[in-house]
Amino acid sequence: MAYAFNHPRLVPPGSTRNRPCVAQQAAILVVDVQEYCSRPEQGIFHATKRSEMPYFFDRVERVMVPNISKLLHAARRSGVEVLYTVIESLTADGRDNSLDYKLSGPLHVPKGHPHAAVLPELKPRVDDIILPKTSCSVFCSTNIAYVLRNLGVRYLIVCGQLTNQCVESAVRDAADLGFLVTVPEDACAARSEGDHGAGLHNMKGFARIITSEVLQAELSEQAIASPSKPLTNGNKVICYLNVAYDEHYGRVVPAMLREMLEDIGAEPFELHNCNVAANEFPTSLDSYSGFWIMGSISSAACGAKNEPWLESLTAFVRKVCEDERPLAGICFGHQAIIRALGGTVVVNPAGTQGGLQTYPLTDAARASLDLPSDQSTIQMFSHHSDTAVVLPRYGKSWGYSTGGHWGMTYGRHCLTTQSHPEFSTKTGQISLRNILENDRKKCQSQSASSLEMSAEEIDRQVSLLGSQTGYRDLAAAFARLFQLLPSRKRPHP
Repeated sequence: MAYAFNHPRLVPPGSTRNRPCVAQQAAILVVDVQEYCSRPEQGIFHATKRSEMPYFFDRVERVMVPNISKLLHAARRSGVEVLYTVIESLTADGRDNSLDYKLSGPLHVPKGHPHAAVLPELKPRVDDIILPKTSCSVFCSTNIAYVLRNLGVRYLIVCGQLTNQCVESAVRDAADLGFLVTVPEDACAARSEGDHGAGLHNMKGFARIITSEVLQAELSEQAIASPSKPLTNGNKVICYLNVAYDEHYGRVVPAMLREMLEDIGAEPFELHNCNVAANEFPTSLDSYSGFWIMGSISSAACGAKNEPWLESLTAFVRKVCEDERPLAGICFGHQAIIRALGGTVVVNPAGTQGGLQTYPLTDAARASLDLPSDQSTIQMFSHHSDTAVVLPRYGKSWGYSTGGHWGMTYGRHCLTTQSHPEFSTKTGQISLRNILENDRKKCQSQSASSLEMSAEEIDRQVSLLGSQTGYRDLAAAFARLFQLLPSRKRPHP
């Protein structure tokens, strides 16, 4: 009976372990990608500078972590179970650790210590499984085999660090226990290129070795269709998180958005209004193709003390981003999203700023807006009293000006801008004229701002909105985000 697994009736001739993963029977295991053993000058490397181990730290930061992040995205979309294992003792002094761990330094993270946390770039979701381990192989010091069997897992994807130690140990044990193992080689890291290569060589007899790109494609083909609920005409549905309740802007936002996207040839879509100011939020993210937060007379900088609903919006934004749903923000939306994700928004010391602005462009801006590599600036209209001065940790700035960060790309699912591309539409020009006229009459600021514009200057600026701004580039970027403009073609003039 010990050799029954090799019986020809159970293992057909020509069978191979190089079989594609079946997503509904698969799990991905992320090994030891945690604060304790991934960063220079902290944890186990507290006395090690980046320059002393450049290969390892660069591999972790620039190769392994980004590729694992992409794999996790594809895995979750395909219904693959997600598990993490981290070095963490069950005791404060580590007396429960394996002999190998005790002799290796020792390797010890006290129970509950911050060093046991998974790197924030790969932050686990609420229902993911995290298994603390005290030995090289997660199969020796945890009940992972029992957990995987209960989950119905047959295919196991293993990634993380170190390739030739904890990853290899997990792969060997998993294969011996009857799992079909896949290792995405560029989602693993070792302390040297030689160690990484040796680990891969050793695992070839136990696992399928492929690239993360191949694995992503394999999983993406099995993505579970979103249970979204489009309207009867089949159009995508975008949720408008309505924070605008003034007469000059709020009531015409839907018209401006439709005109803006129609101008660049986007597919038709439906806009579902949620009154955030009345604490009305969607009950299910799956009902929508994406979410949009526009401008508002409210202040993101002043926070919940002025707008009680802002904390609810903050929690909702975090939920949307955690689930990697498409999210767009304009003006107040830009500020609210940045604030929700850990950035800093302040009241603009210069007061309300408005008018045509020339913004610098970063590589992130050119990539997100599909702009030529030699384009250095873009002209857009702005009108705001708050400003984003610090972006969230993983936000990529579109450029910094006197009004703060004017745009941000956050992951692959979130775009925000301080500017107002919607003002370049026909309805937007009327709305803007009303806003500027109202500002001028109120004379709320003595600083050089849009509030001091003469009637003639208002006429001049409004007349330039269509021809002198890059609003089509921003509109196209938002349309691509919501998959309303699948092509990467430049928007038509």
